[in-house]
Amino acid sequence: MLSSSSLFSPVSSNNAPIPPENFWIWLTPSILALILAFHFGVCTQDDAFISFRYAENWANGLGWVFNASERVEGFSNPLWTALFGMVFWMDGDPVHWSLLFGYASIVLLIYATHHLACTLKVSTQWMWLGMAMIALDPAMILEAVQGLESVFYAGLIPLTISLAIRERENPHHTKSLFFSGLLCLTRPEAPLFIGLLYTGLWFRDRDWKKTVAPLTAI
Repeated sequence: MLSSSSLFSPVSSNNAPIPPENFWIWLTPSILALILAFHFGVCTQDDAFISFRYAENWANGLGWVFNASERVEGFSNPLWTALFGMVFWMDGDPVHWSLLFGYASIVLLIYATHHLACTLKVSTQWMWLGMAMIALDPAMILEAVQGLESVFYAGLIPLTISLAIRERENPHHTKSLFFSGLLCLTRPEAPLFIGLLYTGLWFRDRDWKKTVAPLTAI
């Protein structure tokens, strides 16, 4: 039975083990968010078509250009653009695929937030509240179906933080480094975020070796 202090405390004791991931805590809000996303339908932004144009030219062998022979960098999301390059290579419809990527990004964001909440030992009641708030955020859901990388990037952030914290006690940083790399390929400001993340972890445990090693690898 839960005491009143444990019921209303968002974070468990530091000595408590990391709770196991609860499938339903992130799946149920994900289903709700996807239902709302289906309601929005196709809302592709004009900015998304910039990435689509670069992706199409890349898939057709013209390189990362907006116009043939004009090598001007006009995008800031290389990983997202590369995904649509694969879509064009498969003769897919970028608008329809952008919806699928957006739906997947919603699930990623909710799962990643749950993963971080488990790492921080947040109590179950507060996890449910946090997941519900994300799932019912119309701005996030609308952004996910507009063809841009924002929600995908937002999902990578809590997952990277969570893995970096968990791997602090591990000599290997394979997962956190992998997702840090995805972050850096998704948005140009990601290296600054990664630097701040590991600086914060250094202030937490004062272990400079565990800070410098992953930053050097990235």
